[in-house]
Amino acid sequence: MAVHREEFLYVPHLDHRSALIAWGAFYLEKRQSRDGDPAGSFRFKLLDDDDLKKPDRIPGGVRTHGSIGRTTTPFGPARVRVGTGTREITWGPWRDPGEVTFAWIRDLLPGTHYHYQVEVAGRRWAAEPCAIRMKDENDGLATPQALPGRQSFTTFPAPDEPSGEFSFAVIGDPGTGDAAQRRIGQALADRIDPARIRFVLTTGDNIYMKTRSSGFLGKLETGFRTVAGRMRMTGDEDDDWFGSYFLPYREVITRVPVFPCLGNHDSENSEEDDDLAQLVDNLFLDERFPEHARSWGLGDDVLDTLFYRLRFGRDAEFIAIDTSFTDRQDGLERVFELTRGKRKPPLLSTPHREFLDALLAEAAPRWRVPFGHHPPFSLGPRHKNNPMIQDLARRFAAATPHPQVWLSGHEHNFQHHREGRLHYLLTGAAGKLNKLKKGVRMADHSCCHNSVHHFLLVTVTDEAMRIRLIDEEGETAALTSGTAFARHEDEEIVIPV
Repeated sequence: MAVHREEFLYVPHLDHRSALIAWGAFYLEKRQSRDGDPAGSFRFKLLDDDDLKKPDRIPGGVRTHGSIGRTTTPFGPARVRVGTGTREITWGPWRDPGEVTFAWIRDLLPGTHYHYQVEVAGRRWAAEPCAIRMKDENDGLATPQALPGRQSFTTFPAPDEPSGEFSFAVIGDPGTGDAAQRRIGQALADRIDPARIRFVLTTGDNIYMKTRSSGFLGKLETGFRTVAGRMRMTGDEDDDWFGSYFLPYREVITRVPVFPCLGNHDSENSEEDDDLAQLVDNLFLDERFPEHARSWGLGDDVLDTLFYRLRFGRDAEFIAIDTSFTDRQDGLERVFELTRGKRKPPLLSTPHREFLDALLAEAAPRWRVPFGHHPPFSLGPRHKNNPMIQDLARRFAAATPHPQVWLSGHEHNFQHHREGRLHYLLTGAAGKLNKLKKGVRMADHSCCHNSVHHFLLVTVTDEAMRIRLIDEEGETAALTSGTAFARHEDEEIVIPV
């Protein structure tokens, strides 16, 4: 069978003076097209990482380290061209082409729009992308499309300069790989330029596609793991990320970076396999945050955590917090605790505590926004309030005179709660959806909610932070009010400075 290499470009990281540009690919085994398929299209099956290690399986030889991410096997000598329209800079070719599938572009200007292009082995990378329609997590239809325009990005403002007006997006619990996630991904891509979105945050559970089991014993095992809350899910190989990250956000990640936090489905909190190492590799997190990576303890059964700080100009910073193991899973989780031992939450580990203590001792900028997976407050339907996260959120609020916004996911809907100056935004429906029960009783601290697939579009100005829910159709979703705390203007949540 012939094999097609589908190529991807992305910008894992930006700051005020540099950009990290990366390239990779996925391999599709071509199948026969069917009557009614578009001209030139082909059916395909996504090749597993293990297939890439077999001799003569794919063009270019064996790939021992997957096909995308920091440690992947390189594709050949590379050159990166970056320009502003009036000035062009070229990085490469490197003397040793066997070492790179990414490049740091340094000495850029703050707040400046750049275009870029990557050439590998003498040809433009990702010059002929296919429009891909997935049938399931491994099979689909690919149709070659026209040459794309130049990829581009805009650097962040300098740390000592005002942040100015800017927008960012938040996606929560996105990694299903299904049609709803792809529609949200397209709605997000359509907003990048008009809304001037500068980056994307996630509230965890970045990937949790299920591995199917067959036969009576396989189905019995699947049923047991579902009850126990510890599914055998995927995410620890590159091919798992094709339909659940790189494809749905293809038109997003070529222009803006994604900053993730860790969810229970990204670690062994709820899964048999720990996906953190793959998350770090595919999103270059240790390359992007070397000052924090030394404390993550990757592969350590005691630590194995993820936390860092993102600054955007003088007035805004975003704090990734690891809330894993702060709540007990339902069902038979106690059985797993007895057999494997109860894991201490990373929040209680020395490195994480020292990171937070040092952070809270500093003067806070106008907007300091923590984002983690487990919500401090939840109306359900599956998860409850989390006292440990509530206490931490109140510590953050006490350390600043400004309004405090806390972002979380885990529950697959949208909820807004408030305690004085402290606003809790729960957004966990960029992939999965669990609707709130009809007539749900609002708590005193609850403001509004919605049960639709969505992402958050957040715009920050000198006067306020404005939050809107954008649904699968790219429209602003309405909010169901609870108490009088929430002030809605044109379906927005407005948090004044």
